[in-house]
Amino acid sequence: VGLVSGTLAIRFFFPLPSLEMRHRWIWGVGGEVRVLRPKFLAGFLFLLAVTEMLMIVSCRMLRLDGWIVHLCMAAVFFMTMTMMALCLGLGAAFPVPKEDLSAKIVSGFGGTLCLVLTLVYLAVVVLSLAVPIQLFLVHRAISGPFFANLMAGLGALVVLLSVGLTAGSLYLGNRAMRLSEM
Repeated sequence: VGLVSGTLAIRFFFPLPSLEMRHRWIWGVGGEVRVLRPKFLAGFLFLLAVTEMLMIVSCRMLRLDGWIVHLCMAAVFFMTMTMMALCLGLGAAFPVPKEDLSAKIVSGFGGTLCLVLTLVYLAVVVLSLAVPIQLFLVHRAISGPFFANLMAGLGALVVLLSVGLTAGSLYLGNRAMRLSEM
């Protein structure tokens, strides 16, 4: 589900800042913050609806327990938020303003960097949540209280990483757009 979200975000939302570079005069009306914020919110809500529905269907098909379903849905929420911010922020930081085709914009340096960072982020989140669950449920290698504390710590790490990457990416994008106006 995370790969679906990342693929959609990179393909459809990464090129948006580059495609709007020719229309910079519009930015003067609302400022750079108002250019990225609506795109982030609209893209995030769209991707969140798609990925949460996919997660619900996947969890039902696998007949997962309630707490795992809630954990998966929370993870998808943070993954979608972070990947959306990464795509918009890096799209604004590495624009290709003279290109009209979004597929060519995505295949440039910024799109490749966005893809690599998205894959690394997904790997960190999935491994940090899946390995302890595998050890607890399948192998019974860790006990209940230790598992609860471990999951709380790893969950906090995922939330902090996600919020930090989201804020950093949007800051980078806003800064790049502000500098491109000068």
